[in-house]
Amino acid sequence: MHLTMTYFDGRRVEGVVLAVSAERIRISIPGQEDAMELTLRQSVWVTEDQEPVEIEALVVESDLSLLFADMQPGVRTARAVS
Repeated sequence: MHLTMTYFDGRRVEGVVLAVSAERIRISIPGQEDAMELTLRQSVWVTEDQEPVEIEALVVESDLSLLFADMQPGVRTARAVS
């Protein structure tokens, strides 16, 4: 299972999911020695450093809809600056 997450400053990071539960995701990121753990806090995924991230894509080969029933796809839009 692969995951793409986006930091609020716009950085995108891809990783391989090692373990998953309803409130935690442990991922391996290429080039990093240690695995990273994301925790769901008040409907926001945060890193171990308490930095909020958005799960942009979760590519799975099996149906995890029961585990992630509350996850909704995000929509990004641009707004005009006047």
